[in-house]
Amino acid sequence: MENQNKKKILSLRWAVIIVTSYLILFGKGKIAHIDLGHLFILVYILSNLLLIFIPPKWFSNLKFFYSLVLMDTGIVSFGMFLSEKVTTDFYLVFFFILILASMSRNYKLLMVISGVTAFLYGILLYSWGLLNSEQGVSYAIRIPFIFIMAAFYGYIVQTFSKEKQEQLAISEDKYRGLFENANDGIIILRNSPWQIADVNREVEQLTGYKKGELLQKDALDLIAPPDKQEALIFLRG
Repeated sequence: MENQNKKKILSLRWAVIIVTSYLILFGKGKIAHIDLGHLFILVYILSNLLLIFIPPKWFSNLKFFYSLVLMDTGIVSFGMFLSEKVTTDFYLVFFFILILASMSRNYKLLMVISGVTAFLYGILLYSWGLLNSEQGVSYAIRIPFIFIMAAFYGYIVQTFSKEKQEQLAISEDKYRGLFENANDGIIILRNSPWQIADVNREVEQLTGYKKGELLQKDALDLIAPPDKQEALIFLRG
């Protein structure tokens, strides 16, 4: 899993690097200092080459992962600035994709929505006559850029959501095993007065009731009538 995460992240970063580099080199902003653009691209490429030597387990570390995401967001935003000289519509779509990816719970659905968003944005650029202009190529690059960024951030969100769910499931299985196999009877109560929410096997053996029957009772039903008042005082503290 860790190796797979690393490979996918590196692959997505290469896609982001390529598209961002195209934006800088062919964007309509035509940066004044081309050497700055070349340096930017070189640093971004080197950053991904360095990540090749990072242990796979780091890519499952939340602090490292979030640091990487913040770094990429800053780098890409700066790359967009170098290319587009802060074009409002492009930034709005870019940050819309970031918000969409961070809130998405279904990666396939995210890809569909991102594809539709990129397509509609392409139609908008075409309706403005920008795709047929002298700088049409620089505008056309925005369309795959939007989709690739959605794939990148969407994968990050989905990966960590999935890992958290798996860790939670493992933790639940672990404590469920301890709960069921305990030598003492354990009863879990609901918020409502003494309603039984769960019991382990030992309680079934001690009371002679099946679990389904016990879940229909409250804890006081298991106490002999003479002892109920004393038990109630004890339970109320």
